[in-house]
Amino acid sequence: MSLLLAIDTSGRNCRVGLADEGRLLVRRIGENSRQAAQEVLPLIKDVMAEGRLELRELDALAVISGPGSFTGLRIGIGVAQALSFTQSIPVVAVSSLALQAWCGMKQQGVLECLVFEEAKEPEFYFAHYRCDPVHGTQLLGKEQVGALEDLQIPASFTSLSQLPEHAGLLGSVCATVSALGQVAGGVPAYPELIPGLEEFCELATIKFHHNEVSKEPVLPNYVKEQMEYS
Repeated sequence: MSLLLAIDTSGRNCRVGLADEGRLLVRRIGENSRQAAQEVLPLIKDVMAEGRLELRELDALAVISGPGSFTGLRIGIGVAQALSFTQSIPVVAVSSLALQAWCGMKQQGVLECLVFEEAKEPEFYFAHYRCDPVHGTQLLGKEQVGALEDLQIPASFTSLSQLPEHAGLLGSVCATVSALGQVAGGVPAYPELIPGLEEFCELATIKFHHNEVSKEPVLPNYVKEQMEYS
C-alpha cells in the first residue's frame, strides 16, 4: 500500500489528488487559473479531510516539476518541499512531458512517442519517451526546448520504414509539428490528449515504487538554464 498526495500547479488550474497505489481516491481542482498560490493549501486540506488522513500518514508527495507555467511550477514545488521538510515525506518529481507520454500509452496504446508542447513562440518543448505499464516512462536522450529546426528528432521517426511499433506524436501542438514535415507523415498524432490526475497519480506511484524519489530539493524544470521570459 502507498498513499500519495499529488500536487499540480503547472497548468491553467491548480489540481490536488489523494491516491492509494495509484488509484485516485479524492480530487480537487481550483476554480481560478491565476490563484494557485491561494488555492493549493486549502485544496490539500480539503483532500486530506475527505480522505480522513493526516499528512504524516502519507508515503509520498508528487509534484509536476515542469516544463509548464513558470510561476505555477514554483508554487507547487515550494509547497511540496515545505510539506516534505516538515513531515519527512519523500517527494516524487514528475515531468509534464513524461506525463503526456504516459497518458498516450494509457489512452491510445502509444509505446514510443515524441512529445511536443508550445513554449514561447517560436519555440517548442520536446522529448522522446518509451513507455511500459511496469516501469513507467523512459526518457530517450534529453528533454529539449527550441525552434523546430533545432530539435534533435530521432531518425526512427523521420521514415515510416523505421518507425517504432505503436509510435505516436503527443502534445497540444503535435499535429502542427507533423504537418510541418519534421517527422514522417504517417505517424499518428494525438493533440487532444490531456493527462488527468489519474494518470499523474499512476505514474508517480510507479516512480515511487522504483525509488525514483528526489534525493535533493526539487527544482523547477525549465529544460534550459537561461530563460529569456518568465
